[in-house]
Amino acid sequence: MRVLVIGVGRLNAPLFGGTIVPNLNLLLQLNTDGAGSSSVSFPYPPGVQPGFSLYFQQIIFDLGAPASLAMSNAIAATKP
Repeated sequence: MRVLVIGVGRLNAPLFGGTIVPNLNLLLQLNTDGAGSSSVSFPYPPGVQPGFSLYFQQIIFDLGAPASLAMSNAIAATKP
């Protein structure tokens, strides 16, 4: 299981030996397939101004990782 963290700003806070980058505005639980993959897609809603950024990071429950959690690198999606 994975949790996708989506934020409208950067938090950059320590969490279980890593750093959680996005603000915790939205948390989505994602199920994975047999290969451990998951995907999600969505368009920016109408009215979002150019230059607006959303930040994304996944937290993966992994019994082999410290504190049983692993975190992806964070990415930013900025509307052109």
